[in-house]
Amino acid sequence: MKLFVLTLLAAAALPAAPLFTITPSGGISGRPGDTIGWGFSITADPTDWVTFISSFPLLETNPLLGIYTDLLGGAGGPGNGVLAPGSPAWNGQLAEYVIDPLASANDFNTGIIVVLYETFSADPVVCLGCRTGEGELFADFSVTVTNETPEPGTLGVAGLALLLLSFRRRRN
Repeated sequence: MKLFVLTLLAAAALPAAPLFTITPSGGISGRPGDTIGWGFSITADPTDWVTFISSFPLLETNPLLGIYTDLLGGAGGPGNGVLAPGSPAWNGQLAEYVIDPLASANDFNTGIIVVLYETFSADPVVCLGCRTGEGELFADFSVTVTNETPEPGTLGVAGLALLLLSFRRRRN
């Protein structure tokens, strides 16, 4: 019983944090050389102002598969670079990922995307001494390289379309 009460007290003492999800929530895929990426949704902290510093991949299984470019950190937040307490969810582009042009079909990379943020007791744009802390948010990710060539069914449909266009031009 003591352990249960201590656990509840410890959980209650933890500061609130913004809630972070990436979209799509499953893996993303693309062909060699493609630029793909993730979106995000961040629900505001109920009491603190939050500014987002950066995002980066961590614990990658195949870091040479592509190049991750952070788009979240440059924005910082939806209004003057901050997310105010209780604001509507902030949605946007998290990052771009450029797949190596020499990658092979079915190559993949998995890991964790880390988002670094700082918290403030008031709007940091007008209150210079209001910083209260920092934190990290995490989301799993995966990237898979798809086949470079179209599926055979797609080639058949494209061929049929070209044949019909050619036939139509001969009639005119």
